[in-house]
Amino acid sequence: MLILLSSTSAARYREDVLRCLTAPVDARLQFRYRKSLISEDLLRRAELGQLVGTGLVCFLDANGYDLLSIVPVRSVEVTDVRLHGTTISMTLEMKAFAYAETKAFTHVLGRAAKDTCPYNADGEIHGKYLFEVKEALTELHLSSSVEGWEKTVGCVRLQQAFQSEPYFWTVLGIEKEGEKISSEEFSRWPNTPVNGGFSILVYHYQESGAPAPNSKLSLVVGKAVMNVGPDELKIDSRYDLKRWRFEPRTASYFPTETWLRFRVGDTWDLDLSVQVGGSFWINFAKSLVVGTLIAVPSITALAPQRDVDFSMKLLLVGLSLIAGVGAALAVVFGIEKVG
Repeated sequence: MLILLSSTSAARYREDVLRCLTAPVDARLQFRYRKSLISEDLLRRAELGQLVGTGLVCFLDANGYDLLSIVPVRSVEVTDVRLHGTTISMTLEMKAFAYAETKAFTHVLGRAAKDTCPYNADGEIHGKYLFEVKEALTELHLSSSVEGWEKTVGCVRLQQAFQSEPYFWTVLGIEKEGEKISSEEFSRWPNTPVNGGFSILVYHYQESGAPAPNSKLSLVVGKAVMNVGPDELKIDSRYDLKRWRFEPRTASYFPTETWLRFRVGDTWDLDLSVQVGGSFWINFAKSLVVGTLIAVPSITALAPQRDVDFSMKLLLVGLSLIAGVGAALAVVFGIEKVG
């Protein structure tokens, strides 16, 4: 298993942990590392284009001594790695949430990773932030349930770096029009176009020991969809389930990839991509029906005419249908007149 550590040495690294907590299952996030922080074996595999597989995102508390505390956060699948100069970027597909008792997990991981696991010696941190362990991590628990996510949040919140976080939240999934998804389990983020209107289920949570939040969650969307509700949700309770309702814009005839940007109190963002279905085939079907109705009077007028042979009637009927459907297509798709 690949171990991907993030810490508080930069604001972005801390926020990466929060993004891993909020992103839905199968959503993709990007991590980045300096090559000097990667184990030699993994760096060679990255250079050969072979650094893929199951990984575990963890938070590293860099303020300790000896073997530094490590908190598991999220199981991931490494799907793509890009090298650029002295750094690399990794695409991570989100999987189950991870939790464990911090001290026991750190001990197990330190034993499995030996000298690779970060440790503080004489005020200087040694070790790597991206390495691999061959042994099973017996203290680790994985879950795709909301209760499992709450346990992960509870472990993360105990860390000094996250104790001032006003609330924790996550995207449970997309609820398509006419269906009801489970609010106990995480749904897979769709990789195919979503047709028609849909809602995004957002769950926020803060343990009773923490102050009640008084914050907000805002949303900005791409041009292919429109937000039916408000652009901002007020978060003023310790836990609640929120819904954001969207409709595809009718101008999109073919499947279109767009984006949703969740913003937490104007401090950090979570960007998710989603494909929305187009209206081409719906509009095409409408054109066939309307075009046929337009052609009916002409076809009816041809029927009683005995001086026109049958083959000519068929030809004229076909031309009437083509003309009717063509006129309907021009109206439905908004084709402008030329000339």
